[in-house]
Amino acid sequence: MYTYIKEYKQIHSGQDIYILASGASMDYMSFSFFDGKITIGLNKMYNFYKCTYIIVKDIVTKKEFIQHYTAAKKAGSKFITTDIHNGATHLFKTKRDYIVVPVGEWGGFVKPSLLDTDTFVNSHLTITTAIHVAYYLGAKNIILVGADCGL
Repeated sequence: MYTYIKEYKQIHSGQDIYILASGASMDYMSFSFFDGKITIGLNKMYNFYKCTYIIVKDIVTKKEFIQHYTAAKKAGSKFITTDIHNGATHLFKTKRDYIVVPVGEWGGFVKPSLLDTDTFVNSHLTITTAIHVAYYLGAKNIILVGADCGL
């Protein structure tokens, strides 16, 4: 059954959390570097590395949800998704083990007023939500890897 992220608040307090994006600079990293570290992979990072968590924000259909969820689980990652978008309407009817992140209305910009609440940043990029999730999990340092801004 799904779990609200509230149950994970500060679970990694004082630890470093690495956020793995899919930029070209990842070609210069050895994934073994992340072994034993807490990692949050974005979107389809489950195809490349067994992250601690995988966050997929923009799920449009039930089929997409099941594909992402299944792939993340097969990779050994805990699956995280948001409570919005068309694909999310079925989420609360499933009996799967994943984490739901409640996000604020989409504003396109990071809203610092959300940082100490249980509502998360919702902007154009999944990475902004992932940064907020890492903060919420208690990260001492948040290290972005492969966030190349499309370059």
